[in-house]
Amino acid sequence: MRTDQQNKSIHLYCELLAISLNDAGFEMKAFLGSKSNKFLIAILEQIQELIFKMMAYLEAKQEIDIPWTKENVKNVIWKPVQKAMFSIDSTTKLETAQVSEVYTVVARHISDVTNVLVEFPSEDKQG
Repeated sequence: MRTDQQNKSIHLYCELLAISLNDAGFEMKAFLGSKSNKFLIAILEQIQELIFKMMAYLEAKQEIDIPWTKENVKNVIWKPVQKAMFSIDSTTKLETAQVSEVYTVVARHISDVTNVLVEFPSEDKQG
């Protein structure tokens, strides 16, 4: 089982990576759906000429840039890699060696894509 120290390091790494990605100008994409537009859609259905154009617009996903946070680094980057590698959903279920393996894959990919490299925190660097 991963240690408490490794758990602290995972969370600190996610926070440091979020800060580094934001500082380097990389923002994540958040998709906004059109569920809140149902009332507008109901009105537009009565306007026959515009219905198809407006429905396509309202149903289309729109993306916006948002800053990285510790939580979305963990949920969007760390956990999907962890799940793909070990079929484990929670960081609390990782073995000690698995933490290092997930970090290696995440760090390599992030570095290749963004040129941002954050070292995994060690106990002496958390002071």
